[in-house]
Amino acid sequence: MRGSYRGGFRGVRGGFSGPGYSSGPGYPMRPPPFDIHIANDIFERVAEHDETQLTQKLEEIREVGSYKKDTALHGHTVADITVVMNTLPTFESVAALGGKISEELRVQKEALKCLVVSCVSRDFGCLLAGTNAQVRILITTLPSNAPNLEPDLHLSEKIMMTNHHAIRHAVWFEEASAQSPIKVA
Repeated sequence: MRGSYRGGFRGVRGGFSGPGYSSGPGYPMRPPPFDIHIANDIFERVAEHDETQLTQKLEEIREVGSYKKDTALHGHTVADITVVMNTLPTFESVAALGGKISEELRVQKEALKCLVVSCVSRDFGCLLAGTNAQVRILITTLPSNAPNLEPDLHLSEKIMMTNHHAIRHAVWFEEASAQSPIKVA
């Protein structure tokens, strides 16, 4: 029997639903407050950024300067290495790179117990200093990244482009010396 005394037209279960046929309260309901305990179960955890890992991507590493050209003077114990980064080099990332290199050198030379390596950040990159020699790590980035550099956050654009030109000069020297009719022994 339809439309009996309980539930209206369709009975107790399954009546009309929709905008005009709501069985809820006639006033808008305020959503419950955000509960962090319920959200922990729903949202997956994201690992925090670990500052100890080096997140910079290196494009190229080249030896430049007088050690590359075999024209080093006697007593001049500073070698130059240029590192080209894919990403924009910040002061912190350069210090982390130098620290990681010096730590790896300490681990490799720990058996000899004669090498003390320290890393100091400089405006050109960083300087690794040992007991008998020093290595300047000249940091640069791809020339296409130069317009994106911020002066307060990244290394100086002028110094990085000078470091990039050191790579070009070393490549030019290699090509010119390979084609020269006069070879220096």
